[in-house]
Amino acid sequence: MRKMIFTIVGVIVSMFSAQAGAQGGAQPFRLLYIGALSGPVGPVGKLLQAGLQGGVDDINARGGVLGRRIELTSEDSAGQGSRAVSILQDKLNTGYKPDVVVAGAISNETLAILPVTTQNKIVTMSITGTTLANNPQLYPYNFHATVTYSYFADFLANELKGRGFKKIGLLTSNDANGQATAKAEKDGMEKAGLTVVADTYAITDLDLTAPMQRIADARPDALVFSVLVPNAAPLILEARYKVNLEVPTFADVNTTADLAGLVAADRQKNLFIAHMKVAVYQPPEKRSPSFGRFFESVKKSGPITSTLLTPALAWDNVQAMALAFNQAGSTDPDKVKAAFENLRLPPAKDRPFMAVKGVHFTRTDHFNTEMRADDFTVIPVGPRIEGTFKPGG
Repeated sequence: MRKMIFTIVGVIVSMFSAQAGAQGGAQPFRLLYIGALSGPVGPVGKLLQAGLQGGVDDINARGGVLGRRIELTSEDSAGQGSRAVSILQDKLNTGYKPDVVVAGAISNETLAILPVTTQNKIVTMSITGTTLANNPQLYPYNFHATVTYSYFADFLANELKGRGFKKIGLLTSNDANGQATAKAEKDGMEKAGLTVVADTYAITDLDLTAPMQRIADARPDALVFSVLVPNAAPLILEARYKVNLEVPTFADVNTTADLAGLVAADRQKNLFIAHMKVAVYQPPEKRSPSFGRFFESVKKSGPITSTLLTPALAWDNVQAMALAFNQAGSTDPDKVKAAFENLRLPPAKDRPFMAVKGVHFTRTDHFNTEMRADDFTVIPVGPRIEGTFKPGG
């Protein structure tokens, strides 16, 4: 009889244990972020991390992924691709295999990580914009709910053409992100019938007078510059002032720096910011409830020292990830891949995204194809307030 009782108790315990396991009590859904949290790009990476954590908290409050709570682990690669790969390899070698890897805060980290995640069939996401990562044949499990530069480039080119400009100076960094930006923006401008005079700088440069002078010598009607690392922004504007290039100047969607706070007023003459609308200030009374939840979640991580675009894209990646895994009903990477490529979105009013209105991928394009011209805007330079640019007067 005693043996029978123990047997029955054992069966009951097993049933409850199985039920708890099915609800995700035993095994969290592992989300691993490897990217810059220190170094020149550290401020960007920290905001990315804040957006990830906010998205994780939001989804966990709604039941998690496949009934499992998401557990976010963050590792600092200091913006170095080789270090990012070493961190990932060490994780895998010690038996830690994440369900999803968020690959880097900047493009060189993404490109370094992708071969390893692909080899191990790990679903990978990122906010970085290098088009080299958008290769479904080479990286079948990689998806980016991010700013697709070609869409922004078309918007910017039409904006410049609409203002009557014909020759554009273009200054970008010479790293992977800058190269992707330069190609997209140059292609967009030339497609719109504009002439482009392009030059580059290194993010370690301390004086950008030389490339700015070469652009000025070509006598452009307007200047577009791209800068992700905040300390390069005042150098660009100082160089423009030194060479007396007073044409209308547009900081592009990569801009994170508080331009109005970093340089004197005479360096801000004819200066505009072309950005996504999520990075433009809106007063509290005009914010939607979903934006309010997002904004408060980012503020929990500390002062907002960059733009809200970075955490908004991170939030959107986590939301897209949850939709894909839940629709796949599995963590099998091939089933998740198919779910991403056939993602079903809720009605527009119920969509959880912040930077964009929707997310869409195809079998041949793993960057978000759902971006529209009205996701972007151009404003006169003004102060950056809690991660958003307030239009100048």
